[in-house]
Amino acid sequence: MKKVFVLFWLLFFFYFVFVHPAIIYYGASFPKTNLAYSDATWALVCLGLSLFLWLVVLLVSFYLLFKYFVRSARNTNYIKKQGRKREARVISSAAGGDHAGNLLLEFDNLQNERVRHRMLLKSDETATRIPHPGSLVALRIDESFSRFPYIALEESAPRARWTWMLLWACLPFLIACAYFFVYDLESAGYGWRFLSLDHPLLMTPLVLLFFSFIIWAIFKFIILRKLNIGKDTLILKFNGRRAVAKVLALKQTGTYINEQPEVEFEIEFPDASGRTNLTSIKKIVPLIELPGIKAGDEVVVFYDPQNKDKTLFEKDIEDN
Repeated sequence: MKKVFVLFWLLFFFYFVFVHPAIIYYGASFPKTNLAYSDATWALVCLGLSLFLWLVVLLVSFYLLFKYFVRSARNTNYIKKQGRKREARVISSAAGGDHAGNLLLEFDNLQNERVRHRMLLKSDETATRIPHPGSLVALRIDESFSRFPYIALEESAPRARWTWMLLWACLPFLIACAYFFVYDLESAGYGWRFLSLDHPLLMTPLVLLFFSFIIWAIFKFIILRKLNIGKDTLILKFNGRRAVAKVLALKQTGTYINEQPEVEFEIEFPDASGRTNLTSIKKIVPLIELPGIKAGDEVVVFYDPQNKDKTLFEKDIEDN
């Protein structure tokens, strides 16, 4: 069901970006009959803007594909050699589905705090059989947290997926073909004068970039941040210290995610040196859990030894 849901929205996005602008333009503005009186300068401006937008699309797509399908494999191999070694116990493991293995590991982080972390192993990353519960595996952690995915199994064997880069190499050719086809279809001997702001050669990359940016911004700055998911949470898990904090006060911020309120907790906790620190944590709290939370409660938190304001509840750390 999940795959069907994802496929539906991918097809909808594809239609909205590539098909819909063409239907609108060719249904209302084609063919143009007054090309001889069209402004050639404005047409060249539209052409330049169109080429620029497609160049941005190519560069952004190349960066993302290279980051997640090529550089991540290189980073993993680097972490396997240079990362800080940790011995982890397999709490649970499962095989099947889209991944070769789903491991729940327990190990000491870089501050020697016991943590749990879930790892998904793809089939092309697994050099040996999936370890069974109770067995020990060797982990490596990137101490600088600058190389995604920041953690790697010593026994993993990641490989760069150059197939995606080869597919990307087809994009410039397809885009060039679109320009030649449209020029042959619409120019009528007047060059690029048929180009306008509503033409698919310009609207398609514009819509693609605009809505991709909106989706990225919503996930990065709203959903992932409010749900405490991402790099900062992993850094706290792998390099944070545990402390028992006291809830001084709590209040709703007025923000809701999936009809669940965001709550700001004001807390105090002693760090490793015994010094008391005051900070606040914002998190989405299910409505059914709100009555059970009150000022004066003690909770376990993880904090960054270098920046005590970077603090999260242990439960949120373990869930990521």
